[in-house]
Amino acid sequence: MTVFQPGGIILGKRYRDVHTGMEGVATGKFIYLYGCVRINIEFLNDGKLENEVFDEQRLEPVDAEEVVQPRATSGGPRNDPARPAVPRR
Repeated sequence: MTVFQPGGIILGKRYRDVHTGMEGVATGKFIYLYGCVRINIEFLNDGKLENEVFDEQRLEPVDAEEVVQPRATSGGPRNDPARPAVPRR
């Protein structure tokens, strides 16, 4: 059984593959049965969004500003509906 270790890859932050030099944002984490941890990295290539999957040990953090998550413009909690004006029988 694989135990999650804090301090590993944080989704939404930028990382660079030490072997290929590719860098992008971590968007997914895959934990396999025998302990292999792979990270999905999304990056722009000629204006197109592409992704690759790398071993966790091959990635190093990129010192850049943090990726800002968009704020929700709708949804969330709402008030309870008003009581009906006509009493029930």
